[in-house]
Amino acid sequence: MFSICKKSIGGAFVLKVCELFTSVQGEGEVIGIPSHFVRLYGCNLKCVWCDTKYSWIRQDRAQEGVDYYLMSEDEIAKKLAFGTPEIVPLVTITGGEPLLQNIERLVALIKEYRHKIVVETNGTIKPCDELLKQVDIWSVSPKLRNCGEIVETNLSWLKFAKYYYVKFVIINPWYDLEEVYEVCSKWGIPKERVFVQPDGNRPDYSKALAELAEANLKGNWGFRVCLQLHRVAWGHKRGV
Repeated sequence: MFSICKKSIGGAFVLKVCELFTSVQGEGEVIGIPSHFVRLYGCNLKCVWCDTKYSWIRQDRAQEGVDYYLMSEDEIAKKLAFGTPEIVPLVTITGGEPLLQNIERLVALIKEYRHKIVVETNGTIKPCDELLKQVDIWSVSPKLRNCGEIVETNLSWLKFAKYYYVKFVIINPWYDLEEVYEVCSKWGIPKERVFVQPDGNRPDYSKALAELAEANLKGNWGFRVCLQLHRVAWGHKRGV
C-alpha cells in the first residue's frame, strides 16, 4: 500500500516526485495554456486504461532514484524555474493521485511566484480546508465502472472549491454517458463543467473521438467533448 510521504531532509518535508516538465495543458477547460507540471508518485487506484501507469505501477516495490525522486518544494521551484506567470501562467500538480502527499507547502510556494494552481485529482480524497482556499482550479476525474474497479467517490466538497471542472474517460459512449449523467446529477455538477473524452490508449483515437461526439449529440447529453491535446501532438511520449 502506498503511504503519504512525510520524510524530511534538513527539517524540510519532501515529496515523491515522478517527473517535472513544462508543456501546455492537454485536457479540460485549461487546454492549450502553458503550464509547469509536477507529477507526484503513487496512486490509490489502478485504472485499467490509465495512461500514466509509470506513476504508480511499481509502488509496492518502488525505488528512490528509479521510480521517483525525493525533492523539497524549493528544489521543485528551482528545477521548473517558477516566477514567470506572464509566460507560463499555470502550475499543474498531478499524479498518480497528488492528494496522497502533503502538498500544502508546495501550493503556498507556488502562490508566492504568482502562478495559478491546477490540481488534478481522482476525487476520492477530500482536500483540506487550506487547499480549498488556495488552489485556483480543481480538475477532478471521477472514475466510472469502466476503470476496472469499484470506486467510492464523495464529491460534496466541490461546492467549497474556488473553481472546478470534471473529466470522464469514456470507453463505450452508449453506456458510459448515462453513468456520467447519474454521477453529475447526484453531486449537482452543471453540464458546462463536464468534459468527456475517449480512452487515450486507443490506436484509432480519431475514430473514438468521433464516436463519442456523435453519441453525445444523439443522446442529447449536452456534455463537452474533449480530446487530449498532448496525445494528438506527441503520442504517448512522457514529459509533454
